[in-house]
Formats: sequence, C-alpha cells, structure tokens
Amino acid sequence: MAGNTSFAQVDATAVVLGDDAAQEAVDDGVIAEVERRAAGQSFGCESSPGVVGNYSLDNDSTGSLRSASPPVGDRGEATVRLAARLRGVSPSPERVFHIAHGADWRAARAEGSYRAASLAAEGFLHFSTREQVLGAADRYLRGVPDLVLLDVEVAALDRPLTWEDTTGRGEAFPHLYGALSRSAVRLARRFPERPQGGYGFPPERPCSERLRFEAWTQADEGRARELWGDPEVTRWIDARPQLDAAAVQARIASEIALEHRHGLQYWRLTLAESGDLVGAAGLHPRAGGDPELGFHLCRRHWGRGLATEAAQAVVRFAFEVLVVEGLYAGHNPANEGSRKILEGLGFQRTGEERFPPTGAMHTAYELRRPGDRA
Repeated sequence: MAGNTSFAQVDATAVVLGDDAAQEAVDDGVIAEVERRAAGQSFGCESSPGVVGNYSLDNDSTGSLRSASPPVGDRGEATVRLAARLRGVSPSPERVFHIAHGADWRAARAEGSYRAASLAAEGFLHFSTREQVLGAADRYLRGVPDLVLLDVEVAALDRPLTWEDTTGRGEAFPHLYGALSRSAVRLARRFPERPQGGYGFPPERPCSERLRFEAWTQADEGRARELWGDPEVTRWIDARPQLDAAAVQARIASEIALEHRHGLQYWRLTLAESGDLVGAAGLHPRAGGDPELGFHLCRRHWGRGLATEAAQAVVRFAFEVLVVEGLYAGHNPANEGSRKILEGLGFQRTGEERFPPTGAMHTAYELRRPGDRA
C-alpha cells in the first residue's frame, strides 16, 4: 500500500479521506487524540499543530490530519478514514441521500418542506452517502412499498449535517436536525425494490433503442455547434439569427449547471451504434411547476423518427422514474413538426405563453401522469 495514497486536506468538519482498510494501521493513540479534539470541537482552534504518533493534526482552517514522519513498519503511506469512528466528524460529500415514503414526499410538495416520522420520534432525519444508502435500504426497508430516493445537495441545506453512529455498527451517518427544504432536493426518484430482491440506484437518464442520453461537457463545444450553431435549428428557439461559438459554449454551460443542481438537462443525444451526435433532449426544471420537455435535433437527422423516439424516452423516464405529476412543453407556433410529436404523445394544449429566448408567444401544452397520480 506504500506510495499509492496521498494525504488529503478536508474542511473543519472532516478528518482525512482515505481507504477504509487503512483504519487498522492507525495507532490507538492517534484515534484517541483525534476523538479528544473532536469532542472538544478544537479543530483549527489550538495555537500550534500537535503531533501524535506518525501524524500531525494541523490547526489551520482545514483541521486536517497529515503524515508527520515516515510511517513505521508496514503501515505505509495510506490515508486514514476516521470519520466512521467519530461523532460529528466526517468527510464532506457534495450530495447525500434520504429514502422517503411516497406519501410523505407528496405532502411536502404542498407544504414546501419535508418531515418524516423520525423527525418527531428522534429529532432528526436520516441521510446516507451514496456508498451507504443501498445497504441501509437493504437492512431496514425490505418489502416496503412506495419509496422515493431523495438526492440532496448539501450546500443547499439550511443547517449543517451532523454525523453520528447511532446504531453501534461503527459507521457514522449524516443526520439533519430539522425539516428538509424542498429546494435542497436535487432530484426525487422512485425507489422500488428490485424483482430479484434488494435495492439499486434508479436510472439517472432516459434511454431508448437507438439513442443514448449523455451529460454535456465543456469539451463538447465543437460538436454542439452543429446543433445550436445551425440557424435552421435555432430559428425555432432563439431570436438571434445565429448563435456564435460563445453563445453555444454558454448554452452548454447552462445545461451542465442545470444537471449539477437539479439532475436534469437537455441531455446530449448520440446514436447508440456509432456515437454520432443527434441533438439534445430531456427536461428542464420550472419554478413551482412541472418540468419542461424539450428536444432539438441536428438537421441531418431530421425525418428519421429520432425526435419522436427521444421524446417518448424522456416521457417514459419522467413518469416511471421521477416523481412528477405531469410535464410541460411548448413550441414555436410555426413548428408543425413539434406540434405533431407532442400531440402524438398525448400532450394537451393549454394556451400560449411568452418564450423569452424568442420574445414570441409559443403554444403551451401539458401531459398529466397516467391516472393523474404522482
């Protein structure tokens, strides 16, 4: 293990990130000292760094644990994950997960915040990291119907998480001492038990027979110019005569930001067989309303039924995976192709709404979940 791992700095609520097996290589004295300082919440507060065994506990703003001298014997240079052994000290993931009962989550949509029975009984909501959540579901939720997996952005929480081992299993889990604001939930997906038993992560994107839905990256600018740089495509969705390279890059950046915050975007569409760019299709969040369906195709792929296939895949994903009541869509009133696709999918016209990118009134539609139940 020597030479394969570097020491990582983490924030004041964390110790070192590293592999779990390395715990066995740590002196009990190191653990005791870190536990003592954690209990006193003294990370970053003492006047000078302390050295414990072969590790130093820095007292700068990071409160990190580093190698102070070459480790002894076969301990190697591995970093040490101590979070699972400490109360209130943990790694700091960007996202955590909560498993909700469907009825509780549906109630939260009307109330604006989410509460579970554990908040009243224990004073906190249970969360898990990505690495923990499937195991927790398998241990405690076998056979429980109508579950929803909430993907939560930690930075959007209105109070900090507390990491605690309340089970005696030697593993710390994140807890939220208060209600969960819906605005902190990045994505809500149905979380059924698999037919063969146990739980797995729900899909994050649609899929279809001929198409692959992939996340845009900043490196896609060249490919994206064929789509959003083509005035025959953008004349339906933008008032500008043609989008230049900077505008295309800004469009990609916007899609990336949407997926990072909401788990949704108009994903990059490619052919499954060749990887050739087809266009973009997916969902955009709408404040206080149902997500918006959109699909844009490169001109050379028009007339092959790919727009219909993409839209069908997105609708299926929305109603089978996501927890949504319906979908919104709109199109330039002169775009007959989009009208035919939307009406073929069962969307009902609701009127007209102004579409800011074109400045024109676009035809608006909605599609309700079959049975009208979220």
